[in-house]
Amino acid sequence: MASEVDARTLESLDHVGIDTTGLRSKAIDEFEGQPFHYVITLCDKSSEEASRMPSAGEVIVWSFEDPVTSEKHDPFRHAIQEIHDRIKMFITVKTR
Repeated sequence: MASEVDARTLESLDHVGIDTTGLRSKAIDEFEGQPFHYVITLCDKSSEEASRMPSAGEVIVWSFEDPVTSEKHDPFRHAIQEIHDRIKMFITVKTR
């Protein structure tokens, strides 16, 4: 389900140099019928939705701590760094 993007997410992406112009939350229905080799989810709720996508090749579940409820220092920047690191590892493994 699409929702409003938390301003702290946008601030954290800006901080690491990612252009946030036009970024928005999207409902999974927007991708209906589009084929995907991989669908990577970041939480349990989204993995349930992704498992219902008939056009998804491999569904990979990465459960990250929700930065909204995290008690870590700078949780949004921490989450972005964790996702960045995981994507780098994913690319390394899948391109061997």
